[in-house]
Amino acid sequence: MDYQTTPNRKNPFIAPCVLMGVLSLLSSCTIIFSMIFGSLGIIFGILAYRKGQKMENDLILGIITSVIGLVLALIIFVIALVFSFQMMGDPQYRDYLNQVSEEIYGESFDEMLEEMYYE
Repeated sequence: MDYQTTPNRKNPFIAPCVLMGVLSLLSSCTIIFSMIFGSLGIIFGILAYRKGQKMENDLILGIITSVIGLVLALIIFVIALVFSFQMMGDPQYRDYLNQVSEEIYGESFDEMLEEMYYE
């Protein structure tokens, strides 16, 4: 009997798809990297499917991890965006932000915003 120790892979896009999917999951807290890795993983998955025309288990794993990493990054981004708008609307937080900004930069946060947007 002749056993092969390594599978005979003819599709070179499967390994990068799985790698990008895992990197997308691992970097889901850093939104930008996770979106880049997840998008690349999905692109490599589509290329692997087009080349092989058969969905192997590794390819399915790569696509699923890429999509999950991309969705996690989007969820974290939306949550951060919502919380930042809620915090900026809170008068106590805005006063604290102005106080810290005056201590560090010498002018309040509201003054810096006025300089950026109105001048």
